[in-house]
Amino acid sequence: MKRKIERYTHPLITEVDTSETGSGYFCEEIAEMLGVLNKTNDNPNKKLIKKIAEFLDLKPSGYRESEVYNSSNGGIGYHLHQKPKYSVEQIELIKRVIQACDVSPKGYCKFEGVTFRKR
Repeated sequence: MKRKIERYTHPLITEVDTSETGSGYFCEEIAEMLGVLNKTNDNPNKKLIKKIAEFLDLKPSGYRESEVYNSSNGGIGYHLHQKPKYSVEQIELIKRVIQACDVSPKGYCKFEGVTFRKR
């Protein structure tokens, strides 16, 4: 995908290449499946899933990689973004950690500094 945006006096050209490896579910999909929501809104809490995966030292079963190339005013920038996927077996481990979290009187749970709600 290639975009051209007129910005300031020089055009900004952005090219994005994406690829996927492995199988499994992304953090946002896992949060949605397990009914884990942000503290302040009804969006799935993917930050919590990432924290639990780090805590359990889970290795992703795959990735979606996005390579972004920006060019403007003669300069070129490169950014690599990786979105991890986790397998069904790993999701079961994450689910056990979420179930072990205690609910406060206000209805919130907390894990490693991330406050969340259970649906």
